[in-house]
Amino acid sequence: MDQSLRLFCTTRVPDQGVDRLVTAFKPASKGPCPTHLTFLCNDRIFKIEVIDENDEPITPPEIQGQLKAAMRMAEGAPGPGVSVLTAEERDTWAKLRDRLIELDEANAYSLDVVEQSLFCLTFDDAFTTNHGENL
Repeated sequence: MDQSLRLFCTTRVPDQGVDRLVTAFKPASKGPCPTHLTFLCNDRIFKIEVIDENDEPITPPEIQGQLKAAMRMAEGAPGPGVSVLTAEERDTWAKLRDRLIELDEANAYSLDVVEQSLFCLTFDDAFTTNHGENL
């Protein structure tokens, strides 16, 4: 069941010519794993902790409270929309990702938060009118 080790905390990181599969999940015997999910709302990115400092799951009402607080913070003008860059062709996205990291270490931290999260949850009002765009 090695594939279950890639169910959470796994992402494809773009490189020139080929993506790299990176996983931050590991068995308890090998050390701590990420304890957060990434929440995307109105083109803004939030880190939502779902495991507390005692390695206990946060309760559903507490998670709901964090999500509601993030949604309030995301109200108004949309964020910079960086996540749309992931839809680029792989080599272009790899170059853009490298450039983001070069520009500011905060970008590297933000990418790390997203790439190591348990999973990403997106609340998005955008929708397509052309169902061919869904493919």
